[in-house]
Amino acid sequence: MGASSVLLDPARATVLLCLLAGAVYGDLRCRRIDDFLTVPAIVFGLVYNALAADDAGWRSSFLAMGVIAVFWIASRLGGGWLDDSDIKLVAAVGAICGVGFMLASFSIAAMVGGTMAVYKALRHRELGNIARRAMIWLPRGCRSRASLPPVSRRRVLRVPYSPPIAIGVLVCLYQYQPVGFGL
Repeated sequence: MGASSVLLDPARATVLLCLLAGAVYGDLRCRRIDDFLTVPAIVFGLVYNALAADDAGWRSSFLAMGVIAVFWIASRLGGGWLDDSDIKLVAAVGAICGVGFMLASFSIAAMVGGTMAVYKALRHRELGNIARRAMIWLPRGCRSRASLPPVSRRRVLRVPYSPPIAIGVLVCLYQYQPVGFGL
């Protein structure tokens, strides 16, 4: 399996790699991905793909924005399982590379991020508390975290999510094959 034709363009690949490097640096250093990094990347991806010769590029980029809107709404209804800056980072990936690439890389990022979260919970001896909270939270329909007992008396465990997103994108840069229908 080789790299997809979606990313043979050096301009998109360069913007994508710079975006990921800046996002990972900012997230690990300050726990924040600035809008000055993600918003221009979203605009670049939409404009660049709209000006490209093929119709599939701009359709896939705009479809990615619709999928991201659904992710954002689901995250808000589910208690904020993804931070807004992480959603904007995934949106930038979708705007630059298209919806199929975005979904594939986000799927890998979810697996890597989940593994990192379980490892961190095990390391801090919090996995049991988190599992108990999930057993209370899930049957209630994921409506609100307000009525749940605190995770611990110490601190809330947080996993920066831009490194898993970057890993997902890098894996897809190497392995992604388009599935058709402009995805």
